Amino acid sequence: MIKLFISHASEDKANFVEPLVIALRKAGFDVWYDKYELTIGDSLRQKIDDGLKECDFGIVVLSPHFFAKKWTGSELDGLMALETANRKLILPIWKDVTEEDVKEFSPMLAGKLGAPASGGIEAVVGEIRRAVDAAQRTAVLQGIPAHRARLDSLEEKIASEKRAQTLAHTPDGVRIAHDAASGFMKVLSPELDELVKSRSVFQLQVEPSSATSVGVKCPYRMKFSARYNNSCVNSIDDAELRLLATQSNDPWGDDPSKFHILHSLKLRPVLTAEGEVTWKGERPDCEFNNRQLVDCFLNTLVDLLEAQHAKHSKNR
Repeated sequence: MIKLFISHASEDKANFVEPLVIALRKAGFDVWYDKYELTIGDSLRQKIDDGLKECDFGIVVLSPHFFAKKWTGSELDGLMALETANRKLILPIWKDVTEEDVKEFSPMLAGKLGAPASGGIEAVVGEIRRAVDAAQRTAVLQGIPAHRARLDSLEEKIASEKRAQTLAHTPDGVRIAHDAASGFMKVLSPELDELVKSRSVFQLQVEPSSATSVGVKCPYRMKFSARYNNSCVNSIDDAELRLLATQSNDPWGDDPSKFHILHSLKLRPVLTAEGEVTWKGERPDCEFNNRQLVDCFLNTLVDLLEAQHAKHSKNR
C-alpha cells in the first residue's frame, strides 16, 4: 500500500485536511499526517525530511496559514533538492493561494505543478492518484539504466578478474608477486629491529634477512619467521608466504626433529589486473596488504611471547 504523509498548517486541518485524508484512505492510500502538522517554530525542511523517511510520497498543503508560519523562501526551495536527493515525489496542493502568492515565497515551487483545492476533494485525490501512478511508471523506466549500470559493472569485474588470472600465469605475474613479498620483508625487517632493540627481559635476536625471509629467535626456544616460496617460474599457483612459529624441545634448540609448531599462517598472493598484490589466507576474512601483514606479524610475535610467559609462569 502506498503511504502518504501530509504537511499542513494546523488552521487548515478541520476544513480541508481531514476530509482529504478520509477521501485518500477510501481511495486505498495509507495516510500518515498527524505527525506532520506544522505549527509556529516548526521547520518545514525537517518535517519534509522526517516524512519522506517513513512514507513513499509527500503532500504539502500550501495556504495563507502555511506561509504565515515564517518559513524562509530558501526552505521552500529546499523542497526541490530534498525530493531529488530522496527520489520521492512531493505534491503541492494550493489552498486559497494563487501562483503569485507561491512565487513570492518560492519561484521554484511555483514552477511545480500543484493540485488546486478549489476543484474539490475528489479532484485533488484524482490529481494525487495520477501523480503517484506517473512517478511509479517513471521509477520503472529509470530502473532500466540502473540495471544496465549494474550489469556493466559486473561485466567489468569479470573482465578484470580474467585479466588478473591471465597475469598470474605469466613470468611478469611471478615477478610482481616476488617483488611484493620482497617489499614486505624490506618493511618488516627494520620494524622488527626497532621492536626488539634494547630489550632487557626478552632477549630477541633478529636473524639475517633476505628478499624472501625474515626471522627472529625468541626466549622459550621459540622461533618466528616469515618466508616466501614459489617453485614455478610461469605461475603463482604454488606461491606461498608463510608465517611460522616453532618451539624446540631440544635444550640447544638445534634439532629439527624436536621442533613443534606454535603458529602457522599460510598466505597466497592474489593479483589484480593492475598488478597489485594482496595476501589471502584460507578464511574469507583473512586478507592483508603489505602494511597490514607487517602489523599482523608483529602483533602475533607479541601474542606468542605473552602466551609463553603465561604458560611458564603457571608451571613454576
